[in-house]
Amino acid sequence: VSTQSTGNRTLVLFCWFPGPPINPTCNCWTRECNFCRDLTCAVKYDVTAMQTGITVNSVLNRKDLNQINLYNAEGKQIGYFKWNLKSIFLEGCIFCRTPRSKSILKGEENEWNFSFVGGQVVVSVGGEELYRQKLRRGCRSHYEDVQYFSFQRMSCDSYFKVEDEMERGEKVNPTCNGHCEG
Repeated sequence: VSTQSTGNRTLVLFCWFPGPPINPTCNCWTRECNFCRDLTCAVKYDVTAMQTGITVNSVLNRKDLNQINLYNAEGKQIGYFKWNLKSIFLEGCIFCRTPRSKSILKGEENEWNFSFVGGQVVVSVGGEELYRQKLRRGCRSHYEDVQYFSFQRMSCDSYFKVEDEMERGEKVNPTCNGHCEG
């Protein structure tokens, strides 16, 4: 906020600095996306080099799992991160375990952040760190090359924050290539 007075008048200037833009979590499990094998349905982002990670807002329940697919530089799926109200899974590496325990949250919309920071998997909810696990041996090297991600089993009601370093595939747009309302 900036104010400037000239005579009898006062000019008040409000500046608003928006956060990163948002995009629906486009479901890649479609024929058009070759069932999550087409990188035009993914986001290019060096997850292991960026502190911000992947931030998703979604409504959860106890049955359905939300899913982020993780791909290497060649576009090969190397694992995935799944979550719901009951559990969190990082799969694709036999050494990586995440909690599969008590209920995590209530059913309202929650902001989830998933990142690899310094060789560790970090999961935060609403800005509060929920889980941190150091990746060991082959597991760490397995995930060091995450260069793309996509969403699966998620609706148009969920969305993710598009960070400056992210490069959305052609079909990852505000309408999810016509599958969601813009």
